[in-house]
Amino acid sequence: MAGALKKTIADAFKSERRVLIMDELAEQEAPRTAPTPKINEPLTAPRLPPRLIEILPPLPKQLEYGFTGRTLVLRDVDADVIVDFVPDALPATPPAAVPSAAPTKIQGGTSSPLPMPDVRGATTFALMGDSGSGDMPQQQVAQAILTYFNTARHFPFVLMLGDNLYQTTTRTSSSSPTSRSSIAA
Repeated sequence: MAGALKKTIADAFKSERRVLIMDELAEQEAPRTAPTPKINEPLTAPRLPPRLIEILPPLPKQLEYGFTGRTLVLRDVDADVIVDFVPDALPATPPAAVPSAAPTKIQGGTSSPLPMPDVRGATTFALMGDSGSGDMPQQQVAQAILTYFNTARHFPFVLMLGDNLYQTTTRTSSSSPTSRSSIAA
């Protein structure tokens, strides 16, 4: 069975879905050093991304796929223990970070890149969720919000919807350009 799982995963990484799968793995915020799984012991490890779960054999409701480093783990969600694992199931070069695009600077001007209707007496505010991990697309969104604030509306507040901070967030990561972008300039 381990061989069949490895082949299925290897085939997925050879397909056109490779980039999407790598992106999902990078977003899982896996620990920098992968702990070694042990049967019948708990292990804090991220779930396997949906694009991989959908190609693997379905599991009973009480089990889920996860991963640590290159190892595929099978976890009992009720008992919170590892039931089984397959070493070296994931590619040898795991993603170091979310892939990023070349920076595209949004130029501020006299018009907003996000036109909104002007409703008398309305309150305009920013709404954000899943702030990300400081990659280039996140910085581009922060720049777009800042441009909108500076060119169209000085909204009075930003409402954060959740999934804003991650366990791996450190003091240095909170000083990224996106967290320093002060909208209330």
